[in-house]
Amino acid sequence: NAKPELDFTNNQAQFYTVAYPGSSDPTLEPSFIWADDLGVSFELTYFAENLADDDAQLIELPFPFPFFGQFFHRLHISSNGLLVFDPLYTPGADSSGYIPSASEPNGFVAPFWDDLVCSSITRISAGQLPSSLDGGVQTMVIQF
Repeated sequence: NAKPELDFTNNQAQFYTVAYPGSSDPTLEPSFIWADDLGVSFELTYFAENLADDDAQLIELPFPFPFFGQFFHRLHISSNGLLVFDPLYTPGADSSGYIPSASEPNGFVAPFWDDLVCSSITRISAGQLPSSLDGGVQTMVIQF
């Protein structure tokens, strides 16, 4: 049985397209702004205080967040680097996996998805950008 060879020399632009919400021209990228001033922010000390491993903290969002056609009011922040909107999410069942997959978790964003362990110096914070910086769009920032 010959294994197929993957060829990554092709132009990837033929496989993927990028679109930016609110733009009539899909080639116009949004401007990037560092979120140094989070206004009202808070450190999620739970992770460092409990040396969290395969755990999560549920937080209330300051506004309804649209995600795949639904609005969410709460978010699980996982010690394994996931942001999970699925209300049936079980912490610890997310240490690794593949996308797409029928297995849990579902309804998530995976900025640092790995089997991570928090230490006493772990810093995870959350905050909403002040209205003067968010350009009229409510923006929540999670910092790992």
